[in-house]
Amino acid sequence: MLERLHIQNYAIIDRITIDFTKGLSIITGETGAGKSILLGALGLIMGRRADTKTLYEADKKCIVEAVFSNIPQEAESLLTQEDLDVEDQLFIRREISATGKSRSFINDTPVNLDIIQKLSLFLLDMHQQWDNLDIHEENFQMEMIDAFTKNKNVLTQYRNLFNEWKKQVKHLSYLEEKKQAAARETEFNRFLLAELDQVEPVFGEQEEMENELNILSNAQSIKEINTSIYHNLEENEPSVLTVLSNLVHEVGSISDISKEYQEMYDRLYSVQEECRDLAKEALRLAEKTELNPEKIHEIKERLNVLYKLQKKHGVSDENALLEIWNQLRIKDNDTESLDNDIKNTRSEISRLEIKMEKDADILHQSREKGIPLFEKNVKEMLHDLKMDHAQLSIKLEKSDKFSENGKNKILWLFAANKGSTPLPLKSVASGGEISRLNLCIKSILASAMVLPTIIFDEIDAGVSGDVALKMGEMLSNLAKNHQIISITHSPQVASKAHHHLHVFKNHEGNKTTTNIKVLSPEEKIYTLAIMLSSDPPTNTALAAAQELISLS
Repeated sequence: MLERLHIQNYAIIDRITIDFTKGLSIITGETGAGKSILLGALGLIMGRRADTKTLYEADKKCIVEAVFSNIPQEAESLLTQEDLDVEDQLFIRREISATGKSRSFINDTPVNLDIIQKLSLFLLDMHQQWDNLDIHEENFQMEMIDAFTKNKNVLTQYRNLFNEWKKQVKHLSYLEEKKQAAARETEFNRFLLAELDQVEPVFGEQEEMENELNILSNAQSIKEINTSIYHNLEENEPSVLTVLSNLVHEVGSISDISKEYQEMYDRLYSVQEECRDLAKEALRLAEKTELNPEKIHEIKERLNVLYKLQKKHGVSDENALLEIWNQLRIKDNDTESLDNDIKNTRSEISRLEIKMEKDADILHQSREKGIPLFEKNVKEMLHDLKMDHAQLSIKLEKSDKFSENGKNKILWLFAANKGSTPLPLKSVASGGEISRLNLCIKSILASAMVLPTIIFDEIDAGVSGDVALKMGEMLSNLAKNHQIISITHSPQVASKAHHHLHVFKNHEGNKTTTNIKVLSPEEKIYTLAIMLSSDPPTNTALAAAQELISLS
């Protein structure tokens, strides 16, 4: 419910705050007083665009803020989805700066305009004569029929299936595209995989072969140097070991003279043993080292294969090459699992379609059964509004494709005059006729739907007398369960107000501003009398105004 509307520096409004109540709020005022400006301000709350032309004072910012209570569940769900606070009251604020920059807030949190546009759908339903009303849209037309035929539970069940079905269809499309892409790559990937399978790279082999190749390539030098070490240490005359042996023997003869000679002896002995070990190691390495051109060739060929594969795959070491080999094996296995995924997804889609088909058929039968009664009720209400020859004809057709509404297409056809062929609403209905049709439909469905605050702008345009009184009664009945705000020039409609607001202009100096006031019971009678006659009103008009109110 809309509790309060605050407007500052907008059009010819300097600053006003309007408190709204439950039931039927009627807004009256002379032509040009600023009633439409209120709708423009509410339009900002609904997320409509604004520019600096709306500023009352060009150097100050415009602020429009609305406060709502009893927030619908759908609105709370959207707030939660957008990570916004859910509180007892909901504040929506728009600010337009002097430079034209617009900012939007929900509960003092900055938000994008599209969030406000989505949220307002659950809060405000504004009907202006020349708007492109939702009533022209197929989804709205189907929604009205489903509300009338009480299809909510079946439709909810169907839509849950439909949403899951859409996800599965989208997933199937993704899998099939993936398979097509994989098919283009599979042959080449399998060639690469076969190439690596044939080579069978082994972790660590490259470093090992590079070390071995280095040794084999220098085998001659290695053999000669190790042989020279061995001969100089042990074989030559005198060898290093022979010289050391003599020195050890000589120093040993005086080692017991002092600690220093003992240490010298120990050191010479240690050097002797080290040289003996070196001689043995050099001999072993010399004997081990072979000149093997075939082995060199074999290693070079293996390394060349590995180097070429690394270059081919754009990597610089064997670890990366091994990872590519593994990935190619995974891709090859993925191709098989992809076929299974596609098969399972198609099976799930078929399962969902069987259930959807059943629910869609239930919806179709229910709609088909309820439409004649809906048409009859609308016709009767239109006749009450002196549209004696108006008729609404609803065409329901089966569709081959699933949609969010089942497997139906719907078209509302309308004829306002006797003998006219019913045609689509957009083609034949005027703004006033559409407004009255909307009023009839909302009145019929008032008990079946959770409706947001409904705002009617001069729904009574072009009617008077008993018809206007009947429209006022409809609005009053509709307002028993819903908040209704209606701008009117009709005293008959205004007489049904639970809460009467009067818009007027103030002229101070060289400025004109719009103001609004809540009328007391006496002021309401006086205002209705002016609407019935003139300002000031006649006694007859005052009596007629009192009589109108007594009929409410």
